Amino acid sequence: MANLLAHALAGMAFCAGLNALFGIPAISWGVFFAGFLAMLIELDLDDLSQNHRSPIGHSVFFGVIWIVIFSVVVWVIFPKEIALRGILSIMSAYSTHLLIDVFTKEGIYKFPKGYKVKRWVKRLSKGDRVCWEYWHLLENKKLKNWLRKNDDPILNACVSLPSLLIIIAFVAMMPL
Repeated sequence: MANLLAHALAGMAFCAGLNALFGIPAISWGVFFAGFLAMLIELDLDDLSQNHRSPIGHSVFFGVIWIVIFSVVVWVIFPKEIALRGILSIMSAYSTHLLIDVFTKEGIYKFPKGYKVKRWVKRLSKGDRVCWEYWHLLENKKLKNWLRKNDDPILNACVSLPSLLIIIAFVAMMPL
């Protein structure tokens, strides 16, 4: 499982890149908001209980729904310049969060099974999830257990270090 710092840094780096593409200062309040949202998603709706990673917080289907709902709300409530930054933050946070979680053993959900809300907040079987398919190649049980206990430091390093470098590069390009 990726840790909260990895999620935050990836969301911030992606948001900074999108800001630059849209002609917005790369480092702004939206970047920090994206980092916060990327961590907030990890809470799902069940306060990190045994049902953590329910489809309502960790599925492609609900990811699209949440992005659309929150983007429309932000667009309606705030002035357009602020709304654009908010929407880029929301998109960055959710998309990077789900993308990172695809590479974990737990994976993410494609779509919640059934139409009962009760099923949407419960953890589903492994067959209902999209995850990195090569975990079985790790033959060493000690390595598997160590990675699982330590929030998979390899995944966290592969996400956190490039994200941090991207953020540092955008900060270095800021006018003084």
